[in-house]
Amino acid sequence: MRCFLTMALVLTAMAPSLAKAEQPAAKPEEPATAATSSTATPKSLGRNQRVLCGCATSRFLARGDVVVGERTLGAWLHGETQIDGFSQVDGTGLVTSTPLPFQVLPDERLANGASRLVSLRATGKGSGLLGIVRTGDKAPRDVLHATFSPAESSTTGPPVLGALWLEPVEVRDRRDCGPWVTQRLAWEPAAGSDAVEGFAVKDLDSGVTTLIDIRHVGAFGIGHVSVCDHGVVVGNAPARLEIRPLSALGTTGEPWQFAHDGTGTTPTTRLSSPATADQERIAMPFPVPGTPTRPMSLFSLGGMWIVAPLFGVLCALLGFAVWRFKRRRVVEARCASCAGAVPIDLLDHKTDGFFCPHCGAAGYWKGRGVDVDSTRL
Repeated sequence: MRCFLTMALVLTAMAPSLAKAEQPAAKPEEPATAATSSTATPKSLGRNQRVLCGCATSRFLARGDVVVGERTLGAWLHGETQIDGFSQVDGTGLVTSTPLPFQVLPDERLANGASRLVSLRATGKGSGLLGIVRTGDKAPRDVLHATFSPAESSTTGPPVLGALWLEPVEVRDRRDCGPWVTQRLAWEPAAGSDAVEGFAVKDLDSGVTTLIDIRHVGAFGIGHVSVCDHGVVVGNAPARLEIRPLSALGTTGEPWQFAHDGTGTTPTTRLSSPATADQERIAMPFPVPGTPTRPMSLFSLGGMWIVAPLFGVLCALLGFAVWRFKRRRVVEARCASCAGAVPIDLLDHKTDGFFCPHCGAAGYWKGRGVDVDSTRL
């Protein structure tokens, strides 16, 4: 028994050495590298990473039944997506890929990169379903019904902005997105302007133009987010930018030019603005959601909260004055002794039973048949 216990203790002490000997030799450790958004690629992160990050999605820039003619329908395509034709399978509710008479026209000047703005041109007459798909999809992600008519032409024009602001360079970080360098952008369309669907940002020094989806601008600014593979590469060096609004068909509006020193500590410089710019509006600071965009006046919503109570108090005072002075019925009664005229308010209960203020030799009271009677004492 004692021998058995001794052997058990020896085997227990030798177990780590035996396990270590059975394991294969470990590889030498590689030097650690910092994982940043500038080194990761969308393919290495996977498709679901874009969803978790909230990247802009591919979509048609129209809804409902549309007529496709000569560049009358635009679409944003992000990543490995394309537009295909479909038709419904009778009695099943499913759709199947079907050739339709249309052609996708990318704008070569702005179609660089994985994200692109395209427009559709009808090559013949017909109708069917248009859908956005990517490799491996069994059903389209965004579908609309289209009627193809080559004679139709676009009636939309370039977007017009009344104001545009560009913030300095900043580094932002978000879960599932990682860090990125960007500049926030805010804008206000002018009255009657066509919808803004994106921005064309041009580096005036290099001449490179990058197309940015308006959804990306609203969520991330104009900066490049590697997970989304979209946006402008913003550096920490001085730069001059020209920003133009884009319509659904890629038509560009008037340019707005800015300059920054790349430090992020000094405001951007406004180099030029179009004639449509509201000079009073663009002189105001960068608009922040939840704060008033214009100074409060007596005619603004904030001013009305102040004026309304004051107006109510004034109306109450005027109403009381009118009620008080209209509640009178004054007549002149003659004294039965000195024949003097005495004004009496018939609605005042204090006027019933008093002496003549002139002679004091007669009394006044309210009676039946007459409003006020006077009797000599």
